[in-house]
Amino acid sequence: MFDSPEITASFRQRKEDILKQLALPSSQYHDKSPKGSVDVGIRQLIEDINRQDGLVTTSSCAGRISVFLEGRKKKPELRPQSGGGGEGDESRGVVGGDGSANGSSAPPSTTTVASSGGKGGGGTWLYISHDPVPVPSTSEGEYFHDLFGLSSHDQRDTPPRSSMLSAESLRYVHFKFEPMILHVLATSLLHAQMVLTAASQAGFRESGAINLVHAASGAQPMPMVGIRCLGLGFDSIVGYLHQHNDHAENQLIRTSLVTENHLRTLVDVANGRFVENARRMESFRTRLLHLYSASHHRPNNEQSTSIEKGLRIEWEDAESRRERKRAEGLRRQLELRHMEVKHAKESENVEVEIADFGSNGHHNAQETLANR
Repeated sequence: MFDSPEITASFRQRKEDILKQLALPSSQYHDKSPKGSVDVGIRQLIEDINRQDGLVTTSSCAGRISVFLEGRKKKPELRPQSGGGGEGDESRGVVGGDGSANGSSAPPSTTTVASSGGKGGGGTWLYISHDPVPVPSTSEGEYFHDLFGLSSHDQRDTPPRSSMLSAESLRYVHFKFEPMILHVLATSLLHAQMVLTAASQAGFRESGAINLVHAASGAQPMPMVGIRCLGLGFDSIVGYLHQHNDHAENQLIRTSLVTENHLRTLVDVANGRFVENARRMESFRTRLLHLYSASHHRPNNEQSTSIEKGLRIEWEDAESRRERKRAEGLRRQLELRHMEVKHAKESENVEVEIADFGSNGHHNAQETLANR
C-alpha cells in the first residue's frame, strides 16, 4: 500500500465543512463568484478530486468568456502634511521608509471606487459565459454588439485619444477568455506533489503551491495547490466608456472600438480555446486518478522513491517534442547505417571465401588430372 502521511484532524474537519457546503441544494448554495455556484463543466472533476483521501477543492472556475467594463476611477488626491489637525492618516500623513510623508513629497496615486457591481473597483460584468458562445449562421446585423452591451456600428464615433481625456473619466471594455483555475487543499507535501505532477503533465504549466513549510507551532503544513494555465487566456480591449459627471450610470453609452466581424473573430478564437481547455482538464483528471491508483496499489516491497514513477509519461511542449523526435530520427539513421556497413562487410567476406574456394578447387582438379 501507499505509505501516505497521516491525515490530520484539522484537514479532516476542513474537508468535512467544504463537502457539507457543496452538498447543499442549489437554492441554498452560494459562493463568492459572480455566478454564485459551481460551474457545470468542472463538477465531475471536483467530485473525483474530493473522493481522494488527503485532497479537497476550495475554489474553481471551469473557464469563461467575459466582457468586462473597468471600474470608475477617482481623481488623484493629495494628503495634507503631518500636523494638519485631523486624527486620521489622511490628515496627519504617514512617514515612509525614506523619511518622507505619504502625500507630501510622493506623487499622488489614482484609486478606484469600490462597488458591489463587479471586481476592479466598481467594474461591471457585461457578459459572462462558462460555455462556448453560440455563433449565428449568418453575419447580418449587430448580434455580438447587442449581446455584449456595446453600441452598434452606426452609433460609434471616432475613438478618443486617452491624452485628450482625464484618466478618471475613461473606462475600457475588455473581451476576455480565462481558462480553468482550480485550488486544491492537500493534507501533506506528498499529496500536493501528486496534484502538481498531474497538472504540469496535463499542460497547466503555471501551477504552483503555497503553505509548504511547517508553521511556527510545528503543525504539519497543509499546502494549497493552484492549477492554472495562463497561456490559453487572452484579453482584448473592444470598447470604452467616457464617464461624465453630469450623466447617470444607466444613461452612459459603451462605445465599441471594433467591427462586428472583429467581435465574431474573438468569439471564434475563444470558443476554440474552450476545446483545448476541456482537453487539458480531462488530461489532468485522468493523470491524477492514475497517480493515486498507482501509488495506493503498489506492493510494500515495490515502494517508489518518487511519486512520478506512478505515471511515467512526461508532458512536453512542442519544441521539446521536436528535439526529441529529431534525436530519435538521427539515432535510427545511425543504427541503419551501422547495419548497412555490417551487411556490406559480411557480403564482402562471403565473396572472398567463394573466390578462395574457386581457386583452390581449380588447382586441386588440375593436380588430380595430372596424376591420372
